[in-house]
Amino acid sequence: MSNETRRIEYRPSLPEIDFSRNKAILLLRHGEPDNPQGIVYNRDDVMDAADIIHLSNLGRIQIDKLAQVIIGTGLKVSFVAHSPAIRVKESLQVLGDYLNLSAAAIKELEAANDVFAPGPYKTGLTMTEFAQAGGNTHDPRWLHYDHESPYSVTERMLLALRMVIKNINPGEAGIILSHGDPIAW
Repeated sequence: MSNETRRIEYRPSLPEIDFSRNKAILLLRHGEPDNPQGIVYNRDDVMDAADIIHLSNLGRIQIDKLAQVIIGTGLKVSFVAHSPAIRVKESLQVLGDYLNLSAAAIKELEAANDVFAPGPYKTGLTMTEFAQAGGNTHDPRWLHYDHESPYSVTERMLLALRMVIKNINPGEAGIILSHGDPIAW
């Protein structure tokens, strides 16, 4: 068997949906972050400048492939709301190479930001240590950091969703480019 790497092309398909009368909303997480120190990261405005997380090379490849999938679906993306985080902005740069959107069609939105949960970062935990401790930012030991509640995250992500819906027409798609936890909640 050969050691040669084979490239597999992904050709996405959507069920037959008439998007000419509907609006499509895509919730996208930024690409894989570059976190060689393995720190528990949070919002950029919580972190020291030297610790702010950027997009990794793998993350750029992921977003590049994702952009190709989006283009392959035939969806006409006309609006993007995104988190102010650097890793999200870097993901948007890669995605933007495919979407050809005007500056007016791209909106930085605090509502799409990561969850405010600085405790693990402020105490210097690594991702491994945080996972071993249960990975719960709502553990009582973090109470004095006033972490954002899942309800609050859900409410602000609904604001982002409403903004995207308001800014697209039937037959168009909008994107919220955010983070894993806000999308999951």
